[in-house]
Amino acid sequence: MAPLDRARAFALTDTDRGGNTGAQAHANLASRLWRRDVSMWHQPAARAAALAARLGWLDSIDWMRERAGELQAWAGAIAASGHYRRVILLGMGGSSLAPAVFASLFAPGPGGLPLTVIDTTHPGDLAGRAGRDWRRCLFIVSSKSGATVETVDLYHFFRAGLAAQGAEPSPHFVMITDRDSPLHRLAGDCKRVFINPSDIGGRYSALSYFGLVPAALLGVNIGRLLARARDFCATTRTDDPRQNPALALGLLLGRSALAGRDKLILHLPDALSAFGLWVEQLIAESCGKDGRGLIPVMADCGARFGGGRDRISVRVGDGGDSRAGRCDYAVPLQAHDRYQIGAEFFRWEFATAVAASCLRVNPFDQPDVARAKARTAAFIGETGRAGGPLPHQRGACLDEYDLVYHGADSGQPGHSARDLVAAFARTLTPATYLALLAYLPEDPATVEWLHCLRRQAAGRAGIVATCGIGPRYLHSTGQLHKGGPPSGRFIQLIADPDPGADVPVPERAYTFGQLHRAQADGDFAALVGAGRPVMRVALKADRLRALAAFASAFKSALAAAAGRAQDAGDSDPPA
Repeated sequence: MAPLDRARAFALTDTDRGGNTGAQAHANLASRLWRRDVSMWHQPAARAAALAARLGWLDSIDWMRERAGELQAWAGAIAASGHYRRVILLGMGGSSLAPAVFASLFAPGPGGLPLTVIDTTHPGDLAGRAGRDWRRCLFIVSSKSGATVETVDLYHFFRAGLAAQGAEPSPHFVMITDRDSPLHRLAGDCKRVFINPSDIGGRYSALSYFGLVPAALLGVNIGRLLARARDFCATTRTDDPRQNPALALGLLLGRSALAGRDKLILHLPDALSAFGLWVEQLIAESCGKDGRGLIPVMADCGARFGGGRDRISVRVGDGGDSRAGRCDYAVPLQAHDRYQIGAEFFRWEFATAVAASCLRVNPFDQPDVARAKARTAAFIGETGRAGGPLPHQRGACLDEYDLVYHGADSGQPGHSARDLVAAFARTLTPATYLALLAYLPEDPATVEWLHCLRRQAAGRAGIVATCGIGPRYLHSTGQLHKGGPPSGRFIQLIADPDPGADVPVPERAYTFGQLHRAQADGDFAALVGAGRPVMRVALKADRLRALAAFASAFKSALAAAAGRAQDAGDSDPPA
């Protein structure tokens, strides 16, 4: 049976815990979604209006088709003017991930400009991504709420920098936001403000101004992209999963999670890795709440996560790994067929809404993200100093790194670093998942060490492991970590900025380094507050040496916890 046929068969015939077949338990979900029947998510009546106010993405293809010509002409005029040599997008989460997909798939076309996405507050990464001379750059400031702290602070930073370089800042900025948002009120006389429909949520906004303004500036043919998306959209009207591929995928995802198969293994070729990050956010933030959810896991970097009764496998395109084997669903997206990406955005949005219905969760809110933001605000305060201590933990100090640990056995004796790493390793079982949360520079050497840690976990009885770079993941998988299934185990890796690399945030009483650390502190406190086992590793001066030392200790602890030697091929360190 072909992969897609298997997905449809599961969606149609599997039985839920109440004894109902798939067809009985989740009937007519496609037509109900198109009718805006918010009861499909089984939420209290008081939330009905809020749910209805987040369904504009269903119409975004047609809404944007009416504006595609004007948008394309505007973007072409920007490139033809010769005033700008590149575009830099400032945004987080849904405002940045879809543009990053376009930037990864489309080289600047005729009449287009290169696009760089900045979604970090790490001071060392800012200069590396933005370059030094900004006078020939056009900046897109993108935030639905208009109040996202990272985006607003980056706007102030680059605006002040342009002024310092002798440029009039306003003509260098384009805003994308909701009407009357704080960002809209900041816009002043900037070059252009694009007001997005308020009923389109951030992670469902790929086919709205949030995704398509940066795509148009790249030189993407917006009309062609939307035509492909509209053709696919027409297939989603039927309630027959055999004829509705997005419904089939959604039922497979939702019913798999209900049956205990809550780890979604995504096999993607390297060329589609940015699309994988977009899917990861959509699935994790939409479905990971109320103790339920799907855990999206990228099967990359040599870490193999197939097999397991708690896993479901989806392959996109060629899957990137010939060892991936049999999959439950195949997405026919090839990196060379770039304009199919519009259809894929809609496929996954529709499927995620269906999966959330199966799980009985609201796919359009993110309550635990808001709580983590509040914790960050408390730590940063108004002066840049911590607003309160971290929760009490067991701790240990070594030459290379310091450790703190919070877990079920936090009150037990034994405070050496070896004891703490061993205690954490014992919490890892094939039923759990490990999330590496890195508040570190995103340079190739550091990223490779993070992949090494992932491979080590995968080598121990196939534990699935994910990796998120902070603060980006706070707007993606952060919701799942606190609100989703309580099977997560977390290692947070932090390091202070290199001496002299920190920079102040204009109009704020703190630096980017202090904000970055406050985000790590806030997330750690939120994980502890949610009762999640979490270990913090504070790396000292030689960051790569410290990572190597921790990787060695972690490998030994995993081997001891498993009661067997690790396969050296699963955990070889970087050269």
